Amino acid sequence: MTRSSVIILRRTDYRESDMIVSGVSPDGGRLELIAYGARKVGEKKFPVVDLFAELEVEFETAENELSKLREAELLTSFAAGAEDLAIFRLAGKIGTFIRSEERRV
Repeated sequence: MTRSSVIILRRTDYRESDMIVSGVSPDGGRLELIAYGARKVGEKKFPVVDLFAELEVEFETAENELSKLREAELLTSFAAGAEDLAIFRLAGKIGTFIRSEERRV
């Protein structure tokens, strides 16, 4: 198991009840994690996983597969930034820039 802080840049619903989470981490760079069962009705397994949230995550790395998200704890919420459209757009541009720079490396 690996622990790291991460800022969430993308959440994608996957299959019936899973979610794929993408973000950046000072320890691991770009992270792609799968959260199995994260969208099950009535189950609040990963309620803090949201865009532009800074999380402390624990995940299990897998060879040739997405790493599996095991735990997520909210460190900082930037949800208030979504209320101001200019700040939200700027955060989106920063996230897009970071992701495109990582692909070049």
